[in-house]
Amino acid sequence: MIIQTSKRLTFGLALGACAIALTTQQPSACAAEPKAMRQEALIAPENVKCEYLENPLGLDNPRPRFSWTLTSATRAQMQRAYQILVGEGEDFLQHPERWVWDSGKVWSDRSVHIEYGGKPLLSGRTYFWAVRVWDGKGEISPFGQAGRFTMGLLRAADWSGARWISAKDEPEYLAALKARRDAEDRAYGAGVDGIYLNSPIWDLYAFEPKLDPAPLLRRRFQIPPGKMIESAMLSICGLGYYELHVNGAKISGTVNPARSDYDKTVYYMTHDVSKYLNAGENVLGVILGHGFYNMIERGTFGESEAPWTGEPKLLLKLHVRYTDGTEAYIVSDDNWKQTESAILWNDVRAGEVYDARNERDGWDKPGFDDGSWQPIHQTPAPKGGMAAQIMPPVRETMTIRPVKVTETSPGVFVYDMGQNFSGWARLKVKGPAGTKVTVSHAEQPQGGEAFIPGEMRRRQQYVCILKGTGEEEIFEPHFNYYAFQYVQVKGFPGTATLDNIEGVVVHTDMKQIGKFECANPLLNRLQTNVLWTLQNIIHGYPQDCPHREKNGWADYNTLAAKSQVWNFDSVLFFEKWMRDCRDQFEKCNGLGVVVPHSRGGGTGDPAWAGAWAVCSWRNYLYYGDKKILKDNYETWKQWVEIIRTKQAKDQGNLIMTGIGDWVAPHTYGRWAPAGPEGPAISSSSY
Repeated sequence: MIIQTSKRLTFGLALGACAIALTTQQPSACAAEPKAMRQEALIAPENVKCEYLENPLGLDNPRPRFSWTLTSATRAQMQRAYQILVGEGEDFLQHPERWVWDSGKVWSDRSVHIEYGGKPLLSGRTYFWAVRVWDGKGEISPFGQAGRFTMGLLRAADWSGARWISAKDEPEYLAALKARRDAEDRAYGAGVDGIYLNSPIWDLYAFEPKLDPAPLLRRRFQIPPGKMIESAMLSICGLGYYELHVNGAKISGTVNPARSDYDKTVYYMTHDVSKYLNAGENVLGVILGHGFYNMIERGTFGESEAPWTGEPKLLLKLHVRYTDGTEAYIVSDDNWKQTESAILWNDVRAGEVYDARNERDGWDKPGFDDGSWQPIHQTPAPKGGMAAQIMPPVRETMTIRPVKVTETSPGVFVYDMGQNFSGWARLKVKGPAGTKVTVSHAEQPQGGEAFIPGEMRRRQQYVCILKGTGEEEIFEPHFNYYAFQYVQVKGFPGTATLDNIEGVVVHTDMKQIGKFECANPLLNRLQTNVLWTLQNIIHGYPQDCPHREKNGWADYNTLAAKSQVWNFDSVLFFEKWMRDCRDQFEKCNGLGVVVPHSRGGGTGDPAWAGAWAVCSWRNYLYYGDKKILKDNYETWKQWVEIIRTKQAKDQGNLIMTGIGDWVAPHTYGRWAPAGPEGPAISSSSY
């Protein structure tokens, strides 16, 4: 039992201990409780959560779990029993006819992972829930503050009416992409990968034939006069990444949804847009980026050859419920229009080019004239099944002001942000129309004009072209991110100051729950470095580096998961990654060293692929959640059997494959990372 002392004492059951609590149920006890209680219990529930979240949207678990903590003004109190009620409407406690589950009085001290056990929950429906508890003397608390949760679209049929749409016909798009790659092959031959590694972003964009700019998609619809909106839930998947606008308001971040194996799982997100809708004309707007669904860069890891490569595409369903009981649906269909955006080039590894002269001012607001826009195309769906992303999204979490700026040559300025982080530099600039400014990011810059080492050049740049309105213009990338401490601004019109650059910190928005501080400044600085490092390498999946590869090397989850769990509320993040592992195993009959990956990620040895099992077990120990074990255990067994019968067979039960102790001493710079002993030691005795 965890005790915190201030003006009152707060009790929370340790999650691991809760997992073994004894539970018995007496459904009739609820009805027998009098309305006027003899004495209020000395404990009360608070901090209510459903599936680890406060008031979550878009759940696709048909039996969601409930958790709470306990508070008391006196010591030595404990919960002996609980009762959960789930119903519809905020005032559901006063209307038993709207209850969908009454747990009855359950004799248990358990307060985490209590599984729903009522009537089937309906797709898109919002439910409210509350809990009360009995203390050690048998006294009852009042029902605590109600929580709520909204179900996602639980079945494929729930997307009825919605179609995958894109700006181009997919065969036409793939033909244009092939023509581009054929031209690259003719121009560069076997060196084409090196061109993507070493070329500045502008050169990649300008190569003929050019690829199409990122598309803008737009849909007008009406809210009838006199109708009062009860709720408006919007479910959306934009591949590879999307940016959602409603009536001129930007609703979502841009590096979402989370990367996955799109042949197995495709994540959608749910947004509550109720407060953004108005009577009369309304507008939905979406910008689509390539992300990992349609990699343009051609390099070492072959994502540009992914089996799912295709035109950026959208699936969307808006469900509006009115207070009079009627409903309306707005879906992705032939009623949408599309045109080119100002994002001329985007790639999650190969940067972005943005020409503000191509902006469509007001495109996402009512009253905009879209008469010149073109019809959309219905496009093939990805092979993977739809799944709700309840893990927190990638988004801006804070901004950083630079500490120093230096003009290294005319029109070239270098900023020191004072901190290494992942995200991007937001540029504020005023100048003539057509002025081209290149913003480069580096962890440790080179001297002279190069600034960024060659291999990193295109991975850490964006280019913006000014509209030249006479007012300050603000630029930042939409569909990629970088890792850096230093920023070079080249081509800046005039003299740049500290006010012209702002660092934007971007990562999966996990809540910090752990803190360490002591009298030793060195240890405090070490803890600060740990926090920054952990945040810098989480963007929907764990990464080894957020600047170069952006790959999900599995060993991260052996090396860093323990620190991450102590410092951040990480369970939903790791649950998503464990699903990535299951997807890869089912697709490839094995687990690789990179998860997720477009081509399977290689054959993993226990030292690397074993991170899946280690991570699952550690999360169970920390969170006491048996579902983590249930979801993964059978696949673990299959994986161990593959290791035993294929990798260790006829080798004296030694595993002779793998990538070993990366990078072994005296091998740096040569392709012998396992060292002279080979991978046997790390693979067999890890």
